[in-house]
Order: sequence, then C-alpha cells, then structure tokens
Amino acid sequence: MNTAGTGTRPRYGVLDVVALLLREWMVMGAVFLAICAIGLGATFLLRKTYTAAASLFVGVGQEYVYQARVGTPQPSIPPSAAEVA
Repeated sequence: MNTAGTGTRPRYGVLDVVALLLREWMVMGAVFLAICAIGLGATFLLRKTYTAAASLFVGVGQEYVYQARVGTPQPSIPPSAAEVA
C-alpha cells in the first residue's frame, strides 16, 4: 500500500491549541498593543466640544377638537396653543 500521496490533517486537542497559542504570545501581545494604541490615538484626537440641540413642538391638532357623534353638527374650533399649554 502506497500512502506517500495521501496526507492527513493533524488533530489538535485542547491542550495542543493552548500550547500553540502560548508559543505565539509575543505576536498576540504585539497585535493587542497595536490595536489598543490605534484606539487610544483615535480617542484622544477627537474633538473635545460637543453640540447639543433640542426643540419642542407644541401644536394643536384634531385630537383637541370635540366632534359630537349625535345631534346637529356644529363647526368646532380648535383651541389655541396657549389654551392647550
């Protein structure tokens, strides 16, 4: 039987994966420090002033107008904004 052309993938256990990760701790540390440095640099270089805006709309709509369902229809006048507020 000739097995020279067929290759099998190695099967790693949990301890093998941990050992592989610990072997490359310098690379992982360098990548971590680079990502942290980029994040801190972007954070410290942002603008220090923030603009806030707010608005309040007080309107009078149809929900403030009483419309009788029975009786003679009379035109209803909506209240003014000062009356509602």
